[in-house]
Amino acid sequence: MAIVTKLKSGFIYQSDFSSSLGDQWEASPNVPSRYYTDGTRLHLEGGGTPLYLFFNQLTEEKRFVMDVKNTYNPTQAGEIGGIVIYSDANNFIALEEYFDVDKGIANTYPWLRLVRDYNVYTGYWSKDGKTWQLVGTQNFGEVSPKIGLFVDGSTEHLLVDYVRIFRSVNVYIENPPAGTKLKLLDEDGNEVTEKTNSAHYPTAFDLSLLGIPVTGKFKWEGNSILQDESNRELWGGDEFRFQLSLDLYYTDKDGVYKRVDANEEEFLGYLNSVAGSGTTEFRDIAMTVKNPHSAIFNSVSIEPSMHKDTDHYNQFVSVSVDGSNFSNIAALGSIPALGEKSFYLRVRRATELESAVPEFYFGLNIVSGSVG
Repeated sequence: MAIVTKLKSGFIYQSDFSSSLGDQWEASPNVPSRYYTDGTRLHLEGGGTPLYLFFNQLTEEKRFVMDVKNTYNPTQAGEIGGIVIYSDANNFIALEEYFDVDKGIANTYPWLRLVRDYNVYTGYWSKDGKTWQLVGTQNFGEVSPKIGLFVDGSTEHLLVDYVRIFRSVNVYIENPPAGTKLKLLDEDGNEVTEKTNSAHYPTAFDLSLLGIPVTGKFKWEGNSILQDESNRELWGGDEFRFQLSLDLYYTDKDGVYKRVDANEEEFLGYLNSVAGSGTTEFRDIAMTVKNPHSAIFNSVSIEPSMHKDTDHYNQFVSVSVDGSNFSNIAALGSIPALGEKSFYLRVRRATELESAVPEFYFGLNIVSGSVG
């Protein structure tokens, strides 16, 4: 059972650099001997000129959070590293780690955080990646700057253990009933924080002090008390809609009973791999709709729908209540509290004329006339 449906993911990127860099990164200058991974961390080597490693997607992201876990031990003036917002060699700002000549010590932090809100950039530091201290805020007028990591100096290397990037420090939930309460529980079911819902704004949970991503679930206290059945990974910027929904399950070709989460893709298998059938014209998949709530869902129906802007749902997919009469809708009627109804999904194999379609993409909408 879920009391929220995910609308949008806040996740952008994360890496512990246990493998090689992906093509999301762009080095300037492009000297591979100065930037590399060793299976445990990313190395940025000092040299005669500054080295920049930009994460290309962030050029067009107007709002995001970038966290960097790093080790940097500069020992002399002019050695600088950290996160940079860069237009050109004469037009940039940086969240810097450096050697403080006046104090004779390195001014460095285990964690750095950069928050962009359009043209406003805010820097933080942290010892543990959970509790953050403000460094400062600065405006930067360049609309599409390059953003990433940098090191400047002749000797010291900037060692990066981990980078995570997401869209906000908050998780948002739309349209929970006004005056009721939503709670965020940790993975052990302990309450972390609660919000009383407003009729005018999404409910926002601040995850910045918890370390992101967070493993947890939501609990609603209204006319009754309901909570998510299972934990989920929560990234800052995730957007959900409060929705008392029905759950969908299916039996795969190996006989395993699986739940299909809302707005998540599920691979249903290869059509021509059904045991003992050779090449088949279609495959029928047994599916079940379960009502995990203490209310009746009336006039429930199943309708194939578009996914990934394809019309595959029209061409290759149909549904049936009894497994014999297939069409574009299966009317299941009412599903009582804690009850369930079954139906069949048929996926037709492409003909030779349709052989250019190697994969089918489609959605399934569960529609209810009313809940009471």
